[in-house]
Amino acid sequence: MRGSTGGQEASKIILVVEDDEQHALVLAQIISQLRPHRVFHASDGPTTLKFTEHLKPDLFILDYWLPTMNGIELYERLRLRKELQDIPVIIISGFLPLDEIHARGIESLPKPFDLNELLLKIDTLLGEQPESSPHA
Repeated sequence: MRGSTGGQEASKIILVVEDDEQHALVLAQIISQLRPHRVFHASDGPTTLKFTEHLKPDLFILDYWLPTMNGIELYERLRLRKELQDIPVIIISGFLPLDEIHARGIESLPKPFDLNELLLKIDTLLGEQPESSPHA
């Protein structure tokens, strides 16, 4: 489990669940540089579930293809816990079973995704005004 924080005062906690450590670190770095949030990384479902025993994120960004359980299975496990039921989720992947994802009302982004689209989804799901960025 790793975390990174932008230079500004962190206001929200985002948990990126991605088994490719390089992708996760780049994503965490970009988000924490462009938004004032603390970004943590977990590599699989069991680590995510353990993390949420100690800290409640404000947003989950889940890869669909994870070891031991996929992103939808992890989403379902998180929703079983009352304190996590209202936390927004974005599922990302190169291959997304959109019918399963949309049936649950989960936000999604296909890989590769547009950085501005991800940042807009983050801002919207966290109830914040979209910030302008050098990538906008």
